[in-house]
Amino acid sequence: MTVDAGGLQDLDLQNFTVAITATGTATLKNIRVLTSTIAVQAETAAKLTVDHLDIAGTPAACATGIVLIGAAQLAATTLTTRSLGTTLDARAQSATTISSATLMGDRGCTQSMMTITSNASFSISDSLLDGGPAAILLSPKLQHPNFSRQYRMSLCGI
Repeated sequence: MTVDAGGLQDLDLQNFTVAITATGTATLKNIRVLTSTIAVQAETAAKLTVDHLDIAGTPAACATGIVLIGAAQLAATTLTTRSLGTTLDARAQSATTISSATLMGDRGCTQSMMTITSNASFSISDSLLDGGPAAILLSPKLQHPNFSRQYRMSLCGI
């Protein structure tokens, strides 16, 4: 399902390769995604606002919750995940703000619960991360080898 502008509300989605793809300004509210390879993918310049997103994977399948590509932006409140290999994969110049999350990893998977390779902002607050081999992998990419930059990360109340 692709959302360019607008939103989705009060839906249950199950068994998709990619359940939701956001390409523009989109809102997800009261969405539950079960046993999909990727629950939500925000592409290029997407601006995604999430309120009450529940993602559950199949144990040991190592599925991914949210993928941010390009300069995608995510603002998520009340995010719940269970049995995922990776809850968040933030790439390129994507920006992330998460609050009030309960993220339960899958100890049968080898990847970090969150992989942040973006050189933009990342913030998580008032959240619980539990399970999995590692909580957050921070590996921001520089745009040029001679370019230095400061990175900001905020971890509050987790």
